[in-house]
Amino acid sequence: MADNVDINENRENEQPNSAKKRRYTPSKWKRNEIKTAKTAGKQHVSYGGRAVAERVQVLVQCRCKCNTKFSPAELSKILEDFNALQDHNKQNIYLRGCISVTPDAQIRRRPRKDDAKKRTSYMYSITLPTRTEDVCKSAFCGTLGIKESRLKKKVLDFAVDIKDGRGNHGNHPKIAEDIRDKIRSHIRQFPARESHYSRSKNENKSYLDAKLSIAEMHRLFIQDTPECNDVKYWLYHDIFNFEFNIAFGYPRSDICDKCEKFTADIKAAKAGGEPGKARELTAQHELHIRKADVFNVQMKEDSEAAKLAGNTDVICMDYEKNLPLPLTGIGQEYYKRQLWIHNLCIHSMVTDQPYMYLYAEHYAGKGPNDVISILDDYISKLPDNITKLTIFADNCFSQNKNRYIYAYLCGLVNKAGCTLKEIEVKYPLPGHSRMPCDRDFGRIEKRRKKKDRVTLPSEWVNLIKTTDQQKPFRIAFVEHSLTDDMLPDDTPVITVMNYKDAYEPVVKAVTGIAAFRGVRFQLGKTVTSRTAMTADCTTPVTILKRGMKMVNLTNPTNLCQAYPPGNFLAIKEAKYNDVKALLAHVHLDARVTFYDKLKPYSAAIADLDDDRE
Repeated sequence: MADNVDINENRENEQPNSAKKRRYTPSKWKRNEIKTAKTAGKQHVSYGGRAVAERVQVLVQCRCKCNTKFSPAELSKILEDFNALQDHNKQNIYLRGCISVTPDAQIRRRPRKDDAKKRTSYMYSITLPTRTEDVCKSAFCGTLGIKESRLKKKVLDFAVDIKDGRGNHGNHPKIAEDIRDKIRSHIRQFPARESHYSRSKNENKSYLDAKLSIAEMHRLFIQDTPECNDVKYWLYHDIFNFEFNIAFGYPRSDICDKCEKFTADIKAAKAGGEPGKARELTAQHELHIRKADVFNVQMKEDSEAAKLAGNTDVICMDYEKNLPLPLTGIGQEYYKRQLWIHNLCIHSMVTDQPYMYLYAEHYAGKGPNDVISILDDYISKLPDNITKLTIFADNCFSQNKNRYIYAYLCGLVNKAGCTLKEIEVKYPLPGHSRMPCDRDFGRIEKRRKKKDRVTLPSEWVNLIKTTDQQKPFRIAFVEHSLTDDMLPDDTPVITVMNYKDAYEPVVKAVTGIAAFRGVRFQLGKTVTSRTAMTADCTTPVTILKRGMKMVNLTNPTNLCQAYPPGNFLAIKEAKYNDVKALLAHVHLDARVTFYDKLKPYSAAIADLDDDRE
C-alpha cells in the first residue's frame, strides 16, 4: 500500500547514490578482471574458460650465462616489480626502456626464409637499484616471464606509439548537458508516491503509475519535446535508472528487508564460490520464513476456534491502494496529480464478510483518529454475545500500532456496558502481512483494470459494491457521503472523533512498541505484550501516565469531532490545479458538486481567517 505523499519536491535534489541502479564500474566487469589478472601475472580463467597458471620465470641456459648475473632474491624482485605495474601500457613502456637499438655494422649475406635482410640489432638489459646488466633476448624474456611474441608485436617497433589504443578512440557520442537536463526535468514531471512500509529503510524510493514504463515515458518525451526527437531510448533509460530511484506500480503489501538481504547475500555467496556460506544463509532464510508463516497459521487457527466458540470474532484490517479520480485516459494524465479515494477494509474471518469504509482524501485522513473511529463503528455493531475480539493488522505505526489505539482498546474492554472482555492485536513479521483483506483488494483490482475512465466517485463505489455478487461488500462512508451530488443516500456515514487529542494528556509513549508481535487487553487486568511470534502475551505494558487512572481511558474528557462539521480538508495547491486541469477534459453534469468542495491550502487559510473575523 502506498501513501498519497507528494515527493516530487524531494526528487529535485536526489543524490547519485540514491539511484535505482549502481553506476558502471568497469573494474569489476568480468572481462576487465581477467585482463587485470593477466597483466599482473596472476592465476585466472581465460575468456574461453581455460585455466591459466600464474606468471613464472624461466631460467634459460644461454652461452652467456645471463642468469648467473643475478641472485635468486634479485630475480624474484625483478618479476615482482614487473607484475606490480598491473597496466599493459606501463609494462610495454618498461620493456621498451630496457631495449636499445643499433644499426648493424655488417649485413649477413646468408639468405633468410622471407628474403629479408637484418638491418638493426637489439640490446637487452635489466636495471637494478645499484647496477644495470646486459642480457640476451632469451634470458630477458625468461626473467620477466613473457613470450618473445609480445616483443615482436609492438615493443620492438620503435616507429609505433607504445600506448595501447584499444577502446580509446575519440569517436564516442557526446550528449549536450542541456539535453540531459530536459530528460531529468521530464522525469520529475510524473507524480510519484512512496510506500509507507519501506520509507524508513529506503526513503528515496518512489513509485510511478503501473501503466507507465521507461519506453512509454521516452515516447512521451519525444512527443512533448520535438526539438529532442533524436534522443535515443538508451540515453533516457540510463538517466532514469542511474540518477533516479523510481519503480513502477505501487506495492500493496509490506516489503521484508530481511528477505531482501538474505536473497542478495545468498546470490553473492554463490557468485563468490562459497557454497557453504550460501547453504547456511539459505537455512537461516527458511527459518525466517517459517517464523513468518506463524502469523498465517494463527489467523487460520483463531478463525476456526472462533467459529466453534460462538462468542469470538476474528478480523483483519488494512488500507487498499488509493483509488484515483478522475481517470480521463488522456496522455497528460501521467503528469498530473489526482484526487485519492481511501478504502479501509475490515474483514471478519468468522463470517467471511468484508466491510469497506470509503472516503475521499479531502473528507478525512489516514491517521489514528480515522482508524480508531472506523474500528469503533465496526465494534459497535457486533452482536451482544461477542466477548472476545482478535485483530490481525500490519505494522504501520501511524494506523495500527500506536499508543492511541492501545488507549482506545484498553478503555473499551474496561468500559461499563461493553460486552467485550478481551481484545488481542496480532502483528506479523514486517514484510509478511498476507491477509484476507489482500484477497478482497485483488478482486477489486481485477475489475479496476477494466476501467479506462472513471470521473465520478459513484463509479468507484458501484464497482466495489458489485465486485462480489454472491456476498456483496458492505459499504460505509466516512465524514461525508461519497456521492456525486454530496447528498446522502442509504449508505451509513460515520464521524471521525479526535481520540488523539483526547488521549494525549493521559497516555505515554510505549517502550519497545516496534518489536511487539502481539498485545492483549483484558477486563480488570494489566495490558500485556509479546515480542515472539509463538510466545504468549506476558510482558506488562504501561500505557497511562503517572497519576492517571483507568477512568481517563474509559471516559476520556474533551472527546470531540476531529473535523469541523460541514468542513472539508484542503489539498496541496499543485494537486488542486492538476485535478482542475484534468476535469477540463471531462463533461460533468450540473448536479455533480463533489469536486466543488475541493480547495487548496491557500483557500483553506483564507477560510480560517474569515472564521476568526
